[in-house]
Amino acid sequence: MLVDLHTHTSASDGELAPLAVLEMQSAAGVGLTAFTDHDTLEGWDRIAAMATPATAAVRLLPGIEFSVDAAGREIHVVGLGFDPAHPAIRAGVASQQVRRRARGERIAARLEYLG
Repeated sequence: MLVDLHTHTSASDGELAPLAVLEMQSAAGVGLTAFTDHDTLEGWDRIAAMATPATAAVRLLPGIEFSVDAAGREIHVVGLGFDPAHPAIRAGVASQQVRRRARGERIAARLEYLG
């Protein structure tokens, strides 16, 4: 069985919508995958309730790629196989969304300053 445990969808920086990713993986013979979008479970949420041939063919494992600060450097930590409905996970994702929004605003302000 082919396995892909680090997949990004359009919910973060991937190019394809979650269903399109599953359809592509199903056609390629992938049997187990995880959407590890950056700091969001949106891809998981979009696909979890769907029932299509692609969702039946590919087992979707809950996943996420959290951005964390480690000694002043940003690193990415992949989490797999957790309960995506757990309140602590959802609180962490909400916190990361606030952090990402603030980071985007800082970048935009710098770009505006530089013209």
